Amino acid sequence: QLQGGLGPSPRLPAPHVSLGASRQPLAYTMSFFSGAAPMPMNSDLAHLAHDEQLAMKIMRKRQEEMERRTKLQNPRLRQGGVPHDVLSAQVTEKRAIQAAENEDEAQYAEMAVQQDHLLNTIETIKEETQRRRQEETIGYSMANLRKEQRREYCLSDPKEYTSAFITLPDDQLGPCSMTKFQGEDLGKEGKKRAQKQTADDLMKQMQEKRVRQEAEKDIDRFYDQKAFEASQICAHCENATNQEMQDDKIAEARENLEMAAQKRQHMQMKMQREAQEKHMHTHSVMHSDLLTEVHDYKVGSNGKLMKGEFKRLSIEEEADVYSQNAHLVVQSRMKAKQEADAAKALHSHTLGVVAVLGAVEEEKSRQAKEKQMAIVAENQRLAAAKKSNDVDERRKYLSFHHER
Repeated sequence: QLQGGLGPSPRLPAPHVSLGASRQPLAYTMSFFSGAAPMPMNSDLAHLAHDEQLAMKIMRKRQEEMERRTKLQNPRLRQGGVPHDVLSAQVTEKRAIQAAENEDEAQYAEMAVQQDHLLNTIETIKEETQRRRQEETIGYSMANLRKEQRREYCLSDPKEYTSAFITLPDDQLGPCSMTKFQGEDLGKEGKKRAQKQTADDLMKQMQEKRVRQEAEKDIDRFYDQKAFEASQICAHCENATNQEMQDDKIAEARENLEMAAQKRQHMQMKMQREAQEKHMHTHSVMHSDLLTEVHDYKVGSNGKLMKGEFKRLSIEEEADVYSQNAHLVVQSRMKAKQEADAAKALHSHTLGVVAVLGAVEEEKSRQAKEKQMAIVAENQRLAAAKKSNDVDERRKYLSFHHER
């Protein structure tokens, strides 16, 4: 909304706002709130001498009203707020900060791309090294680590194990083939004595276990009895404590009710006193010359506007304000058009960058797929070779004659 359109028209003060300071000098109110030597209050506040806080509040509101009147004398400050040069400096500073942030973001993005490329290269080198090491290991194992070449292979050779019983006669077998030794057969009497001794030992163990269990049960019953007595004592103590706490809470609640009644009576008296003082203040304000607005504004003997007496603009001043607002609107539209053109150019540049990055990613994906296909083909070739070698080993393993 501009002048006469850019902001709301000056409103009249509310009826409860104190305007009695219009008849006092500005220096008087400023010295009153600036911590200077105490001065007597205004004559219209003499009836509030007993309440210093309320008097200071009224004087502070009068000071604020005087500052508002001073601001109303300048239409640009009244309607536009902060001057344009201050706003322009803030906008310039904000744009510089944004440009610096954008430059930092671009540097960070470039560093991230370089780091990603470097890490991908390192990972590729690691994969190639690991793959080559695996191929060398497999090749060495296939050439030098076959099971027939191991020193302990003769111990696990099934042909060597089964041929010992076939090739050697019985008279050549050593003591390791014996299955029964002297002293293992105790006889019937010996077995009976051993069984009786075992039964006696078991009976003694059972008796000892029953005695130990009875003793443990007695100890458990003793501890249970003591725990029951202790729980009864704790229950009595808790009941007594709860009863004392309940009595204390009842006394506290009764005391709180009495204090609340006293506080309520005090608040009622205070509200009645404030309502009476507010009524007197409202009556004095509503019958003042400032509120009735008899004159648009007053001019002093020096030819200048009197402070606090300005109400509204003249027709010529309003026309000047409208003209200034129109110029501001034209400038704002031209500025918005320039910003839109800049945004469109930035969007076109961004689309070009995105297209280039997309092409780079597609080429990278194609190279990765070709590399993966080569790895799969190599794996298939190695798997076929391993399968053929396994079939040959199994054929040799299942043959009747050992092949070396």
